Amino acid sequence: IVRGATMDSEILSYLREHDSDGSVQKQLEEIRSEHGFLEEFLDANQDALSTTTPLTMQPAPEGYEILRELDRGAQGVVYLAHQVSTKRRVALKVILQAAFATERQQQRFEREVELVASMKHPNIVTVFDSGVTPDGRMFTAMEYIDGVPLNLYRLHDEPGGQAAMTTRERVDLFLKVCDAVNSAHRRGIIHRDLKPLNILVDTDGEPHVLDFGLAKVVGPDAMTESAMDATAAGEFMGTFAYASPEQVSGDPDLVDTRTDVYALGVILYDLLLGQRPYELGGNVHEMIKGIMETRPQAPRELDPEFDRDLETILLTSLAKDVDRRYQSVHDLADDLRCWGSGEPIMARRDDAWYVLRKFLSRHRMPVGLAACMVLLIIGFAITMAVLYANVTLANKRLAGMIGMASDVIASADPENTDRPFTAATAIDMLEAW
Repeated sequence: IVRGATMDSEILSYLREHDSDGSVQKQLEEIRSEHGFLEEFLDANQDALSTTTPLTMQPAPEGYEILRELDRGAQGVVYLAHQVSTKRRVALKVILQAAFATERQQQRFEREVELVASMKHPNIVTVFDSGVTPDGRMFTAMEYIDGVPLNLYRLHDEPGGQAAMTTRERVDLFLKVCDAVNSAHRRGIIHRDLKPLNILVDTDGEPHVLDFGLAKVVGPDAMTESAMDATAAGEFMGTFAYASPEQVSGDPDLVDTRTDVYALGVILYDLLLGQRPYELGGNVHEMIKGIMETRPQAPRELDPEFDRDLETILLTSLAKDVDRRYQSVHDLADDLRCWGSGEPIMARRDDAWYVLRKFLSRHRMPVGLAACMVLLIIGFAITMAVLYANVTLANKRLAGMIGMASDVIASADPENTDRPFTAATAIDMLEAW
């Protein structure tokens, strides 16, 4: 709009309906005027404001030798450098603007240096040094990670090399990332921009979390309002593809550790299934609506053989409602470890039959032996019951025969006055028998 482009029909319709007093149009005219002034200012001071000259063509920071450029973003550029004093290779992150960097940019850059330097974890990049380049640009020297983004590590079999990672290996690798993020959370640091590009896996297979430039600090170590919070109300910080619903709401107070849980859920989904849980496209409004409302596609809809527990873990971490999501990265990691060891996962512990099934599968040997013992005992009991019944029947028959024999023998007693038909001879007794 400022550059005079044709406006969207919806915007024009909105202006016609709601800009009756011309206040919006007046603001647009002011912005156009300021924009024109800034263009004239830039043209007149192009030499002083130029930020396109790479550091490789300028004097390097004292104590460093610039080797080559590694990456470039909207606000900074990263170089591979040689630290002369320690003779090690480092990643030199330099802010693009020099004296004309905004106060917010400078504070974010300084705060990232402080935050990363305060964390000591093998899977979080280490900060070695910071300072100012000869042309006035702020820089920080960090541990150089020679690796690839998490979602590109060992995707396929390498000819004559390592095979593609199995699902179990991917989960084990991801657990190290969880441990690093959880370590940051324990220090009150929420990353807010977790994505595969910010998690590099080195040649030894170790992941490293980097780029805490958009981190939010909570708790007693949080920056005071006078120091300027990293995010103002209504400002989105992060990457849309990995952003949570509360992150795109524009209210920084809604962002907490569960925001990183959501981002980790998207990363794990991509790591295991090779795609994100839902596609985002269109304008910003459509992307925000997709993040807020689009249901993540169930993994078993893509792969019917996908493990049901892993699916539950993924969908729980991607819940739109923060209260239905894992409440911490530690909980997410615990469920992944339970899945790996065959134990019931926390997300399904309210299912009694599921818990029993997991218990039986986890303790197959002792349960099998116990079942055999129970079957033996039941078989023994049934056998003894049958034998007891047979013996009882035989005893009854024997008692009847003895009683009958006693009567017959008694009939042969001529002195038995109680029996009127007493047998007088052996023939009589046999007939009675």
